[in-house]
Amino acid sequence: RAQETAQNHRETTFAPPLTREDGHIDWHASAVDIHNLIRGLHPWPHAATMHQGTRYLVHRSAVVEHHDSADGPGTIIEARADRLIISTGSKNALAIRHIQQEGRRPLDTRSFLSGQRQRWQIGTQLTSHGL
Repeated sequence: RAQETAQNHRETTFAPPLTREDGHIDWHASAVDIHNLIRGLHPWPHAATMHQGTRYLVHRSAVVEHHDSADGPGTIIEARADRLIISTGSKNALAIRHIQQEGRRPLDTRSFLSGQRQRWQIGTQLTSHGL
């Protein structure tokens, strides 16, 4: 069990309320930072990205190794079966595990790609513009 420590009220600060805009994914950030953003903003306001004019909420992710630096941040580098991998601003990439098209229910990657594979092609870009 953790040892309890009294809080020093003179050193406390207040954080501003979270807004929907706080969830914009900046694909130029590191994979670890994006993964932590996704974890930190679930269940609300969710981390979000845009793809072909549609807003998507990312519910779960994982950091994966990726060594090809030719892919710009936000580029889909793998989209098959249960693997949706996006390049980031670091040497690692981000694997999306659960995603939700706005207005629809959240899906695991396999279910999502079975219905969206034509739109989510390798080489296309995800952005935060238009969120």
